[in-house]
Amino acid sequence: MNMSNIQSFLILGNPINTRLETQKIASIYKINLKKISTDVTLISVNEKRQEISIDQIRDLKKNIFQKPQEYTVKFIIIDQAQKLSQEAQNAILKILEEPPKHAIIILEASNKENLLPTIRSRVQIINKFNINDKIPFDLLNYENYSLDNALLEINKIDNPSDWLDQQVIGLYKKIIADQKKFTNASHISRILSLIEECINIKKMVEANVNPKQVMSNFIFKLKINYS
Repeated sequence: MNMSNIQSFLILGNPINTRLETQKIASIYKINLKKISTDVTLISVNEKRQEISIDQIRDLKKNIFQKPQEYTVKFIIIDQAQKLSQEAQNAILKILEEPPKHAIIILEASNKENLLPTIRSRVQIINKFNINDKIPFDLLNYENYSLDNALLEINKIDNPSDWLDQQVIGLYKKIIADQKKFTNASHISRILSLIEECINIKKMVEANVNPKQVMSNFIFKLKINYS
C-alpha cells in the first residue's frame, strides 16, 4: 500500500494487531513509539467516563497544528476509537476534513460501526482482524486454552517481542480495572507474576535465545503454575 499521500487511518482488529500495524506505519516516518516525544500523542479512554471525551480532542487540536520538533510529522494515536463520544467524533471529524500537512492520525478500533460514516469516509481503513480473531494467543484468556491449543497459537506469533509488549499493556490495564472492582489481592498478584514472566521472556528473546523454544517453555510454565 502506498501511504505517501494518506494522512489518516482507521485500523480495525484486536488491540495487539492494531498497535502492531500502528508501529509499522510509525516506522515509515522513523518514529520510535517506545520513546517519549512531544511529536507523538496517544489518546486513551477516560477511565471515569469510559469514553474519549470532546475535551481530549480539544486538547489535541491545541497540539496537532504546532509544527513537529523531533520528527518530520506529528503522530497521533487514538486508542479504542470506537469509544469516542458523539461530541468527540464531531470534533475529530473537523480535523480529519482538513488535517495539517505535518500530521499522521491513527484511529485504532475493535469495530467501525460505532464511528460516524463521515469519519469512515475520510480515513484509509486497514482490517487487521484474524479469521477468528483469537490469534495471537492472549494471556488475559489463557485459561480458555488447552496446552496443545496454546502451543499451536503461540507458534503463530510473528514478532514475540512486540507481542510481549502488548501483553504487558493488556495485563496492566486488567490490574487497573480489577482494582476498581476490589478484586482479591491473590488475583492481582497472579497478574503481576505474569507481567514479570513477560518481561523476563522478552529479555531472553532479545538476547537471541531461540524465540519459539522460549515461548513454548513459557506456555508450559504458564499452564502448570497458573491454571
